[in-house]
Amino acid sequence: MSVNERFNLFWIARALTISCQFDQERYYYDTIHHNLFSIIKLPSESIVLDRYNLRYDNVTEADIAVRMALAAGHHSSIIEIPRLSVNDKKEIQFGFLSLSADKLHHGKCLLAVSEQADEDGFVLDALFNRRHSLGPNWETLKLQLSFSYMSRLNQNLDRIDRLDHLSN
Repeated sequence: MSVNERFNLFWIARALTISCQFDQERYYYDTIHHNLFSIIKLPSESIVLDRYNLRYDNVTEADIAVRMALAAGHHSSIIEIPRLSVNDKKEIQFGFLSLSADKLHHGKCLLAVSEQADEDGFVLDALFNRRHSLGPNWETLKLQLSFSYMSRLNQNLDRIDRLDHLSN
């Protein structure tokens, strides 16, 4: 896997795990240009950022805004990346811990996961940053989660494209 592919997958993991309460920023995938981007809604304007958190030029921002407005409620080439609920985050982390061979810190990890609040990321991220034994396996699981999401998205897009061709 290339560095670029890994970066994209970690970006998607962040998009999936951002707090559900943080409503000013949303994450998207542009199926035409194959771009990942986010939109921050400010009181006076909306800012479109690329996957590196750099602002797009005015032409690209306008293109995205028009395509999103035209396709509202219909099949769109721009797809919002949904956020995992707190229960989804807990389920993923409990699943990871159930497969873990490291039982020394198991109780502490289970407690932390059960107390996971609606915050950005997974609670295990902070625990594994302090203790590196499970860190690589946890990072691999997050990459697999992102890859799985993108694979399902691509399958759904292929199905929609086939249906569109059949109806025409």
